[in-house]
Parts: sequence; structure tokens; C-alpha cells
Amino acid sequence: MAFEDKRRTKRFDVQLAVRVRRGDEEVSGMTQNLSLGGMLASVDFEPAVQLGDKVRVSFCVPQLAEPIEVEAEVRWTAGTGTGFQFAAGLRAKQTWALGKFFDSLANGS
Repeated sequence: MAFEDKRRTKRFDVQLAVRVRRGDEEVSGMTQNLSLGGMLASVDFEPAVQLGDKVRVSFCVPQLAEPIEVEAEVRWTAGTGTGFQFAAGLRAKQTWALGKFFDSLANGS
């Protein structure tokens, strides 16, 4: 039986620096992939994040001068890889910037 990807938005394999804050603790990491709905990132919390934890993620794309910061929920973890779903919607400007960023990745520019 083949795996069916039920994600609503296309994911792009891209490495970007990301900061993830849980309460007073903030760690740095790298994205492994990114979409309008969330990201897979390599981060290392002690103690480890748990399914359902609420965090804030912050990352930059070239199309936007300020970092994109959004609330997210931990959807799964495996080692230092953590799947985050953006819990609060992105602002219109952030959605536009990510769309342009994804276009540039798809076009190889």
C-alpha cells in the first residue's frame, strides 16, 4: 500500500535558520522542509518537545525584511527532527513572501 500524503500545501526541501521558543527557552535549528502550513526542523530541546506543545517559530526568507514569526504546534518528533504545524495563520504579507520564495525555489532562481 502506497503512502498517501494528505498535506494541504506543498512542502519545499529547504534549509533555513530557524529559532523555536517554548516558554522562556529558545533554541536554534535548521528547517529541512517548509510549506505555508508548517515545517520540519532539526531542533534540540531539553527536555524534548512533546506532541501538542505550543511554540513560536521564527525564520527569514529573502523576500521579507523582517523575520516571519508564527505560533506553531508540535505534530510529531523523531530524534532532533520535529514537525511543526503553524497554529495561527500567517499574515497576508508573510503568505505573499513565502509564495514568492517558493516560486523562486521552483524556478531554480
